[in-house]
Amino acid sequence: MTSKFQELLTNLESLGLTKMAAYLPEYVDQINQQQMSFTEAMLALTNA
Repeated sequence: MTSKFQELLTNLESLGLTKMAAYLPEYVDQINQQQMSFTEAMLALTNA
């Protein structure tokens, strides 16, 4: 069974968003450690 995280990475790569997929784990860690909000992480990913 594929995790939702792996499914997300696969979807990003299928859309040609390989850089976003590469940076996503770092941002998820920061969100989980409450160093940044989900919205801040999405903004950073889309500005990269």
